[in-house]
Amino acid sequence: MSVRPTLRAEQRAVTRSRLLDSGREVLLTTPYHAVTVDQLVRAAGVSRATFYLYYTSKRELLDDLVGELRRDLDVLWPKLGSLGDGRRPTRAAVVAVAAEFVATAQAHRAPLVAWVQAGTVGDELHEVNRRDLRRVQRLLYASPSRAADTPVAEQFVRTTLVVSMLERFCFYWFRLDLEVDPACVAQVLGGAWWSTLYGDSGLIR
Repeated sequence: MSVRPTLRAEQRAVTRSRLLDSGREVLLTTPYHAVTVDQLVRAAGVSRATFYLYYTSKRELLDDLVGELRRDLDVLWPKLGSLGDGRRPTRAAVVAVAAEFVATAQAHRAPLVAWVQAGTVGDELHEVNRRDLRRVQRLLYASPSRAADTPVAEQFVRTTLVVSMLERFCFYWFRLDLEVDPACVAQVLGGAWWSTLYGDSGLIR
């Protein structure tokens, strides 16, 4: 039997949601280093005291925002790893997954740009996401659409290249704050993934 949340718990959830919304709003227009708690509480319509009931710093709020992105990507990665159902998937199918990735990244653009501006992309962000990226690689490596006659070493190189593309592309996209057409990104990124995972490597067997 489910337990109905108490009114207090519901109020806390609403306040936290307002704080997260204020973080997205402020980070879209203000560099991370210039963001203040005063800006965040004004945007959320709460007091500083209320802010500190939920977070000890703006960095903690940012961590929560990036955590939302990670949860969304956890739904997306298995789709890329299971494409093909035992056969080589079409380029269009891979592009469709790339489009989902681009939409997800765009939806979380503000906190990701802020995370990069916080100066952590080279160490902390890399370490935090290392586990997720390795899981993506394992999914790709174990995909049923991998050709049975593809050598293990070649499979490893292919999957490593896809993970590297994803990691470095995001790094430059958000660090440089590039304004690009999402449909174009999906086509190019999806095509690169497809060629890397399923194209002819030119290796002599």
